[in-house]
Amino acid sequence: RHAGENTPPAARAQVEAQAAAAEHVADRFEKGVPSARVVRVPGAAHMMWESHEADVVREMNSFMDSLK
Repeated sequence: RHAGENTPPAARAQVEAQAAAAEHVADRFEKGVPSARVVRVPGAAHMMWESHEADVVREMNSFMDSLK
């Protein structure tokens, strides 16, 4: 999630801190599970299936195809 230009500074800082924390968690997961494939979707909201449905469907299909 990205803060818009009209976002108050305190809210902008909170959004940026949350994004940094999420990136840190993804990095740790990637390092801790080397066989994992972590997909980052820039600008995705928390419920990314709503904000980036096509990306989610594509990645889910790719994952399921890899199981065959």
